[in-house]
Amino acid sequence: MPEGNVRLVHALYWFVDDELEPLALNIGDAKFFCFFSTRWNADAFKHGQAMPPGQWTMLSTESADHLVEVCERATGEGYTDFALNPPPNYDGRDRRWGLDEFKDIIERPAGGERYR
Repeated sequence: MPEGNVRLVHALYWFVDDELEPLALNIGDAKFFCFFSTRWNADAFKHGQAMPPGQWTMLSTESADHLVEVCERATGEGYTDFALNPPPNYDGRDRRWGLDEFKDIIERPAGGERYR
C-alpha cells in the first residue's frame, strides 16, 4: 500500500517530443491533448498516424495529482480539449472532454471499480 498522499488511478499514457511538449492534434479551432488507457492503444494510434520513429516518447503515470497537473499545464499552453483513446483517424466529435470533465475521467477508481 502506498504511503503519503499519493492518489493512484488507472495509468494514462501520452506522447511528448524531445522538448517534453505533448503531441497536439489540431482539429478546427480545437487543440487536443490525447491520452490512452493502454500502451497498446497508444502504439496503435502512433502507427495509424504514421508518426516518425524516435520523434515521440510515450510517458505514463498512475498519479491522479500528476495527471491533473499535466492537464492544467496543457490548458495554459493552449490545449482546449482532451481525448481518451482516440482512433488514428480521430475527427474530434466523440471521446472529447474539457478540463473539468477530464479531471473526473482521471480520478475514476483504480481498484477494479468501473467508471460510470
